[in-house]
Amino acid sequence: MQKPLGLLSLLDEESTFPNGTDLTFANKLKQHLHWNSCFRGDRGKAFKVCHYAGEVIYDTTGFLEKNRDLLHLDSIQLLSSCSCHLPQIFASTMLTQSAKPVVGPLYKAGGADSQKLSVATKFKGQLFQLMQRLENTSPHFIRCIKANNSQSPGSYEQGLVLQQLRCCGVLEVVRISRSGFPTRMSHQKFAKRYGFLLLESVASQDPLSVSVAILHQFNILPEMYQVGYTKLFFRTGQDGLHSLKHMYVHMFIHIFAYMLLGGVAVSTGGMTGVGNGGTGDESPGTASIPVSYGRILGISAGGCRQRE
Repeated sequence: MQKPLGLLSLLDEESTFPNGTDLTFANKLKQHLHWNSCFRGDRGKAFKVCHYAGEVIYDTTGFLEKNRDLLHLDSIQLLSSCSCHLPQIFASTMLTQSAKPVVGPLYKAGGADSQKLSVATKFKGQLFQLMQRLENTSPHFIRCIKANNSQSPGSYEQGLVLQQLRCCGVLEVVRISRSGFPTRMSHQKFAKRYGFLLLESVASQDPLSVSVAILHQFNILPEMYQVGYTKLFFRTGQDGLHSLKHMYVHMFIHIFAYMLLGGVAVSTGGMTGVGNGGTGDESPGTASIPVSYGRILGISAGGCRQRE
């Protein structure tokens, strides 16, 4: 898009020549862009551009006429002299846009004749303004994927969906994301969040040693993480520790719930003890462990012994 070998720049250049035709424009593209791997010349007025989604064939017929976008001043004056208010608004808008200088990196402000701005020149100016706005903001893009071509509910065409994901670049983004380490966490935060999962205490209690011990205990593959001086870096999808943490938290909640219910039952005298076989002959003032809580402790301890 930039001079001297840009497609749009060559289009603007050929549009300024009185004897320029669509065929001469096509020949000029083939002459100057034959080295570009994304461009392929074809017979006559045709050429091919290799886009990300695939190869597209273009025909230069009518390119120069459409790019010149000739609008005589008489037409604008005719609209402005109309008795209706709406055409006058159109005429005023066109005069304002044509008088406004187009500022961009490829040309200076006011350097071009406002009455001879081509479609390509306007497009480059709008594209430059759009890129400036995107650089100054944090845009979020929403990809809409069609499940089928018939627009009917409950129908899923796998080939169509896969082609859209590939053409939109979603699969490439996922591949790039998985090849890196997008998830990161400081050693202090990691040790505080998952330290209770360790079966044995670590000799050195610094966060780095605790983090490494957790990773080794659960056999996290070395290629799935990187250990830094202050942070841990994980590949996408490494949420096994997070799921294990939630499992242990839910187990402890159930244990404490049984303990609380057992304490309430003992205080009311309605729960039998474990040590006397459930005969109800507990001594006054003694606390008995509920049977369900004892079973949970046995299972939990047995599981820990097996892992050790």
